Amino acid sequence: AKRPAQADAHYELGVTLEQGGDVAEALVEMEAAARLRPDWMPAQLALGNLFARLNKMTDAERAYREAVKLEPKSGEARYALGSALARREAFAEAIAELSAAVAREPDHVKARANLGNCLLVTGRIGEAIACYDEVLRRTPGDAQVMENRAVALELARARVVPR
Repeated sequence: AKRPAQADAHYELGVTLEQGGDVAEALVEMEAAARLRPDWMPAQLALGNLFARLNKMTDAERAYREAVKLEPKSGEARYALGSALARREAFAEAIAELSAAVAREPDHVKARANLGNCLLVTGRIGEAIACYDEVLRRTPGDAQVMENRAVALELARARVVPR
C-alpha cells in the first residue's frame, strides 16, 4: 500500500493470496505486477497460472505466450503454454511447446507426461510410449502415467495386423 508502483510487491502479495486460496484477489495483484512490469516473465507466468485456475483459458494462453516471448528458453513457460494449448486441443502447437520444454528441462516430468498424452491422442503411439517410459524411469510408480502407457500399448497392439 505504501508503494503501489512496485511490481515485486504486487507479485509477492499475489503469490501469498493464491497460497491462501484467494485466487480472485491474487489475480488482481498479479495483473498489477504484470501491468507495472510487462517485461517480467515470472509475473506473466504467474498471471497465466491464475487465469488457468479460474478456467479463463484464453487469458491464460495470452499470458503464457507473453512469458515465452519474454524468456524463450524457459522450460516452465513452454510447459504452461503447451498445457494450455492441449486443453483447447491445439495438439500440434502443444506438442511443439511441450517438446521445447522437455528439450530445455529434460527432468520436467509433467511436461514429458503431457507431451506423451498429446502424442497419444494424435496417433503417434510409439513416441507416446517412449515419453511415458522416460517419465516412469524418472518417477517410478506414477499411476496415471502407467495407465496412459497401458492404453498406448493396447492401441499399438491393436494396430498390428498379423499376416
